[in-house]
Amino acid sequence: MKAVLGGTFDFLHVGHERLLCESKKFDSVVVGITSDAFARKLKDRPVNSYFERKRKVASYLSGLGAKFEIIEINDPFGNAVDDDSLDAIIVSEETEKTAGLINQKREGYGKKPLKIITTPIIYGEDCLRISSVRVASGLIDRAGKRAAPVKVNVGSTNESKLEGVNRALARVFSCEFHASACKAGSGID
Repeated sequence: MKAVLGGTFDFLHVGHERLLCESKKFDSVVVGITSDAFARKLKDRPVNSYFERKRKVASYLSGLGAKFEIIEINDPFGNAVDDDSLDAIIVSEETEKTAGLINQKREGYGKKPLKIITTPIIYGEDCLRISSVRVASGLIDRAGKRAAPVKVNVGSTNESKLEGVNRALARVFSCEFHASACKAGSGID
């Protein structure tokens, strides 16, 4: 069986790796990586060059022992609509809707729909989605570890409330956090 997946793959992180790991389940995989021009249209920040992103994806897939082909894509569909040799499409929860659109287009052309393999979104230790934007900005590393503590302002100077918030945060966050008391009104208008 042959699968396809696509993306920008900027600042390769564990969410990307989770997606790419699915390729091991197939005989071969086609990976569409956005061209520099298409990436500039999609992103409101600088993106690493196509060749740098391609090199990192190829290195990762080689390490998995996956049989793969990398192609440059200039639209959200790449070769997924036209390629008759494909059996499945690997997507994240974020891009599952695009896979549905691809299948609609395929069916419109009389082609078999692709089996949709959906991988979950991966969250960092701060319970926020791991993304290339957050990695690029230095908020987290590629594994989702925060570079700085989570800061929480508690709208009370009451010590017992502050202690309660600290206990609750310790159950939620595996990362370092700082809860600070701040004076606030009653919250009732």
